Amino acid sequence: MKKIKVLFVDDDAKKWIIPLKSNINPEEIEIEYETQATNTLERLRNGNFDVLLLDLDFKKNQLEIREGKEILVECKKEFPDLPVIIFTGSFTPDTADECIKKNAFEYITKYPLDYNKLYETIKKAAEIKNNKNI
Repeated sequence: MKKIKVLFVDDDAKKWIIPLKSNINPEEIEIEYETQATNTLERLRNGNFDVLLLDLDFKKNQLEIREGKEILVECKKEFPDLPVIIFTGSFTPDTADECIKKNAFEYITKYPLDYNKLYETIKKAAEIKNNKNI
């Protein structure tokens, strides 16, 4: 079975990467991270990723403050078949609806984080993407 390759983009990625990797089977899923929102498209162009795990709020250490919703739109324009899972610390029904309308695959909140749901969502997203590319 091919390992699922995930790009995790979050200004707090270093805080989350160890818990994520500890709770997701490394035999099935490989996670790389990026803390700079402005590097997302370049990383996607060079990385052959199956899934993008994207935060919504980028405020720390950013040369340019960007919202995950903007990055979602840019990614879907250039990579229409790439599943984008919104992974955020804040939940509002309006924001979740807006992201889904902009073709996010799923909207998952960090607090409280259900690792099983995240794991299953990543697997499902990759499966759908890979079936489209057959």
